[in-house]
Amino acid sequence: MPMKREHTNWVLALVLAGSIGVISTQAVAGVESKGAVVSKAMMGVRVPELAAKAAVLVKQADIGDREAIAVAVVEYVAKAYPAAVKSVISSIAKTEPSLAPKIAARAAELLPQDSVALASAAALGARQFAPQVAASVARANPKVAAEVTETVILAVPQEAARTADAVAAAVPSAKDSLPVIERSAMASGGVPISIQRKKPVPPSQSLTGQDTPGYDYARP
Repeated sequence: MPMKREHTNWVLALVLAGSIGVISTQAVAGVESKGAVVSKAMMGVRVPELAAKAAVLVKQADIGDREAIAVAVVEYVAKAYPAAVKSVISSIAKTEPSLAPKIAARAAELLPQDSVALASAAALGARQFAPQVAASVARANPKVAAEVTETVILAVPQEAARTADAVAAAVPSAKDSLPVIERSAMASGGVPISIQRKKPVPPSQSLTGQDTPGYDYARP
């Protein structure tokens, strides 16, 4: 009897292992298919229309698939039309604000020298997620954490304090170089903020050059 039970358990383990393998394969295939679908949908779209097309693809996707679709869109545009990535990120951020930190970080990984501009575009598209955007981009490219922080603070001043705290928590090694906020802007009063730089922040060298012609990141 014990040998029979042991044999049964062994067979069951193999079956379960096989099931896990099938699930994993299906999951990988799902990710690949999303990339293929995005490539097919974006192929042939004119550069000025990429941002609008990206927003439509994300909005029409099932809720559970939107993040994967958004990331796939960013990856496709970063490879095929890098100059349009900032406008695409801004457009997706306005459509699905919660995705702004994720897509901004992925774009910063693909185009590290554009990290600061990418963070600004995402933060302007999803202002309520500006702190998370700054933190995710700074984590993806810690060397420009201070510049990312300052740029996002200036773009979305009402989230200044939270942005500085979020980046400090995300990249502890950059804490001593982050700008200090002397006066925090209030959305109602419109008081300008004053930033004290702890050390000079070098200008970023953009890989993508010009942005998509005529695209306004702050446009509602």
